[in-house]
Amino acid sequence: MYAVLCFSFCATAYNKSIKKKHELGDSCLCYYDTTLQKNVYTIAEQFPEYYGGMDKLSKFIFKNLKDITQDITQGAFKVSITLNENGKVIAQEIYKKKGELTAMEREVLRVISLMPNWKPARCQKKTICFKLTIPIYLRFSECE
Repeated sequence: MYAVLCFSFCATAYNKSIKKKHELGDSCLCYYDTTLQKNVYTIAEQFPEYYGGMDKLSKFIFKNLKDITQDITQGAFKVSITLNENGKVIAQEIYKKKGELTAMEREVLRVISLMPNWKPARCQKKTICFKLTIPIYLRFSECE
């Protein structure tokens, strides 16, 4: 089995809970999330970092994946996660056009919920709540 994890930061423009975008200085952008009842940043002076880097994040995700049915050979997911001011995952979702989540999508969300804290994002020297998107590409093959 092998897998690839790509990573990017992405502002979420179509979140239903967005009320109004706010700009702080030249380098930070946030919106008020009515579900979380707080400002959530999508652009910051210092972006959040997974301790140990992206290789460690990739290893964490794939080490913790379980219960994936045998008939699934690959999958691609855009997972949105929101980190609080301490770097803890406080919200996650899979971007999906329609329909219920598949077993693999539910499993990816389960693993994301187990994730340890990140180094939090910062704006104007303060830690902030931050939303980012992680594209995850899975491809499973039999070991030879």
